[in-house]
Amino acid sequence: MYYQYYLRQIEPLRVLTINKTHIYHHHPHHPQYISGTSHQPNTGPLFKNPHFELFSNPTNPPQSCQYYSIPPNGAQNMILTRSGPHSDIPDPQEKLSATEDDSLKELRHQFEVRLKHEQELFTMKTKQEWSERENKIRAQNIKVLQEIKNKHFKELQEIKAQHFKDGQEKEEKMHTEFQKTLQGALSFNGELQGKDSKNEEQQAQEAKDSKTIRELKNFALSFKLQGEDNKNEEQHAKEAKDLKTIKELEETLKTSQEHNDARVFELNTLNDFLKKRLEEKNNELQATQIVVKDELDTAKKEFQNELEATRIAAKQELDAAKKEFEEMIQLTEMLVTESKDKAWDELVHILDTELECHICTEIFIDADILSTCCHVFCHRCINTYYDINAGDWGSPQQRTCPLCRFPFVKRDIQPFPMGRSLIAKIEDKLPEETIQRRIRLKQEQR
Repeated sequence: MYYQYYLRQIEPLRVLTINKTHIYHHHPHHPQYISGTSHQPNTGPLFKNPHFELFSNPTNPPQSCQYYSIPPNGAQNMILTRSGPHSDIPDPQEKLSATEDDSLKELRHQFEVRLKHEQELFTMKTKQEWSERENKIRAQNIKVLQEIKNKHFKELQEIKAQHFKDGQEKEEKMHTEFQKTLQGALSFNGELQGKDSKNEEQQAQEAKDSKTIRELKNFALSFKLQGEDNKNEEQHAKEAKDLKTIKELEETLKTSQEHNDARVFELNTLNDFLKKRLEEKNNELQATQIVVKDELDTAKKEFQNELEATRIAAKQELDAAKKEFEEMIQLTEMLVTESKDKAWDELVHILDTELECHICTEIFIDADILSTCCHVFCHRCINTYYDINAGDWGSPQQRTCPLCRFPFVKRDIQPFPMGRSLIAKIEDKLPEETIQRRIRLKQEQR
């Protein structure tokens, strides 16, 4: 008759154990639980072992447990190997190695996946924040540039309008003055022309008078030549009167000629003055146009310089934001790397604590396992312990485990490949002092 039990592990054991009439091993999904079988109900060393206690009703164990049946007559002094009468029982060391290696890989894989996921989330969030900040800065710079552009364009338009208005006012003023001057000149010219027409009539009269005078002179001369003897006092008086009239006409003609010369000189002087004044107004207009053009060029140049300075400042601010973003990315990567290294260091520290030999208090060197109780020690430590300690059970070949005092013999000391492989994998991650001490211990053991 066989009885099945489901027991809870009190102290952590990570190996499959054979205990005469019992076989117990880790639960596949709950490593803290142990399942076992026995052909003796509630008896045997299994229930007296301080590492276990009865956990649930034997008649209702978890369905996910795996059980091994042991015949009553075949359980005495059973050793779990691949050869022998019970080769169908799985090798406990291979099962232990696969189980712990898979657990370690699964733990490390979960940690790396979670770390990678958190890193991606943090990087994505950081990129999104910096993208929003960069877009905001770009929008603000565009808005500032547009405002400056509108302001300078408005000022430029006002300057153009003011200069155009000033030019128009000056041109209208000059045109008005020119019109007044021209009207005055035309009026004066009209007067001169009127006077000239009068002078022409006077000149015609004078010419007529001159002709009359010449005729009178000729008549007087002919009359004198024809008959000087016939002259009398009346004729002499008439001749004197005619000579006086001729002299008066000559003086009047001379005075009119002098007056005409004076008016011509006055007209020439006025014409020169008007030409000079018109030239001055043209020079003033050209100077005003040059000043307006220079002011427009200066305003345009200042606007371009200010626009270029604003663009350079915006570019510098954008470059600074990009540099800050790159520094943040580098800092993030550094923090992620440090976090990963710290997590790995913590894992190495845990393994360092768990893989400590209880004899020499060092990490296992060439780890060996006791197949009776599955406790692990250094190869040299357990063999030295076996050689210097006498048997506790009255047999020269038997010794007791340094931890649980369970009896074992020389052949129960077997290599522990999984432990050696695990230690070899993490050995280069240990502190430098520990690595040097292990090298020295290995050299001493050899």
